[in-house]
Amino acid sequence: MAELITRYVKLGIGFVIIWCLMLVYNNMSCRQVHGAEMEPTVAREKYKFVIPTKYKPYEHIVHDDVIYYEFEQSGEGQSTFAARVIGLPGDRIRMERGEVYRNDRKVDQAYVGRAMVSGDTLEEIIVPRDSFFVLMDNRLQCARWDSRGIGPVGMYALTGKIWQ
Repeated sequence: MAELITRYVKLGIGFVIIWCLMLVYNNMSCRQVHGAEMEPTVAREKYKFVIPTKYKPYEHIVHDDVIYYEFEQSGEGQSTFAARVIGLPGDRIRMERGEVYRNDRKVDQAYVGRAMVSGDTLEEIIVPRDSFFVLMDNRLQCARWDSRGIGPVGMYALTGKIWQ
């Protein structure tokens, strides 16, 4: 009888462990940042944990979060990108000679290396509802894949938030 109870306890513990692993797998995944878009913050080909934003992505995203999003462009091999959230819905964003201003206040860009700063100037935009204004940390090479090139990223293009 004791052997039977021990067997069922082991089976129950095994079931709980498998259930916990499936829960973690479904709620958190590991993705590779393919390009150099977030250097020096995230190195090329580096794997990072991504917290999926399946249900209400806009509730968990704040300024300076690094997000993972999908963007298809014909002729390009890469369709998923990582970028930093600069503007949330309703924010006014502009750039003057590489300096970013959010709601008329200069944004601290200490995470962007000196060699990665661009001299871009963009007119002020208001970030639309259900969208984010994102910039990649490697500003010189990646302008065509962030909000400077494709405009604000819709929240439904987000696949997750990178856990740092």
